[in-house]
Formats: sequence, C-alpha cells, structure tokens
Amino acid sequence: MTVHYLNYHRPCGYATQVVDRKGKISNRYEAYLTPYEKLMRPGMTMAELEPLAQSHSRVRSPRQAGKV
Repeated sequence: MTVHYLNYHRPCGYATQVVDRKGKISNRYEAYLTPYEKLMRPGMTMAELEPLAQSHSRVRSPRQAGKV
C-alpha cells in the first residue's frame, strides 16, 4: 500500500476491522500512532526510517498521486 502526502510526525488512526454477528464489517480505530511508530520494527533505527520520510516533499507527493 502506498501512502501519499503523509506527515511522519502526526498521529494517525489505524483501523482494525471487526465482523459482527450479522456479518457487517466495521472499522475500529483503537491504535493511534505516528507513522514512525507504526513502521518501527525490532532492530530498525530512526536513521533507517528518515530517508523514507524525506524521500517526498510536500509539493511533489500530491503531484505524484495525481491530485494536483
């Protein structure tokens, strides 16, 4: 999944899909993390994540997504 125009320091809600008794799927937003916290894995450093965060500028990301 590609996420465009993302601020890596602002918290985001991450959905968990839950199916009720009738089969309806609903989203529950129980985890609020910054993308840095979500992408962090054991053994990974912030120095490894920084190039990913800096790879797109605020102007270039919407253009690549086709929104400008």
